[in-house]
Amino acid sequence: MLNRIINISKWPTALLTAWSLPAAVMLLWNFIVTQQYTFQNFPPIVIGFIGYMLLWFAVFRRQALGSYISTLEHECTHALFAILTGHSIKGMRVTAHSGGQVVYKGGEGNWLIVIAPYFFPTVTFIMLLIRLFIQPNFWFEIGVGVSIGFHLGSTFYETPGGQTD
Repeated sequence: MLNRIINISKWPTALLTAWSLPAAVMLLWNFIVTQQYTFQNFPPIVIGFIGYMLLWFAVFRRQALGSYISTLEHECTHALFAILTGHSIKGMRVTAHSGGQVVYKGGEGNWLIVIAPYFFPTVTFIMLLIRLFIQPNFWFEIGVGVSIGFHLGSTFYETPGGQTD
């Protein structure tokens, strides 16, 4: 029943997202250009994000380790959304060079399970949950920025035409 409701909501969700995207981009751009950052007040999240993206372009996008970690996170996100939509996980396979797969039972699945790794930053979400229970910390904020960079870098890497999702 839940799969059916989720599958019915696919096109209204897609249309609403497409409709709201230009306004969201304009708001983000406006926020970015109105900030007056100096070396002393540069946000640690941005430092972490930029640092990870530089590392990704220089190292992680070519290495087996970077590929394995991003595939693991990708498959864990599929598994998380399968569980959240009432499925149980039967198995998971992760490789560095030939992708991965999550096998679940409890119905045929739904589009939310399929696209979850592309919109849900699992590592960032976990870090933000942890952040609820700790004091503000410069290095932790850098880590949140790194996790955002990780999500965007791995999503960019996983999105080319050969993706089976």
